Amino acid sequence: MKRQFGAAAGVLSMVAATAIVLAGPAVAAPPWVMPDVRGMNLQQANDTVKAVTDEKDLVVHSINLTGPPQQQTNLTNWIVCSQSPRAGGNIGAKTSIVVGVRRPNSSCS
Repeated sequence: MKRQFGAAAGVLSMVAATAIVLAGPAVAAPPWVMPDVRGMNLQQANDTVKAVTDEKDLVVHSINLTGPPQQQTNLTNWIVCSQSPRAGGNIGAKTSIVVGVRRPNSSCS
């Protein structure tokens, strides 16, 4: 009985060691490339940024460029005029992404 237990424990140890080796080290999320979202409505911009990342909880912050601070509730009623980081820049899970928005009937300048 002792011999069977020892053999079983040895096999389990080998299986666990093999699983650890095959799993390899944990890899951090690579930086993603920020897409150009200028000219899109805010909903499209949010969807586009989230599509290039693995972060479903990523938040794209927006600022009203043409008036007082205002919450953007209906995201399709806002057009993106500017973005930070710029298109082509690296973004990660903790990157602060900010877009400047306006209403469709006002200009970006």
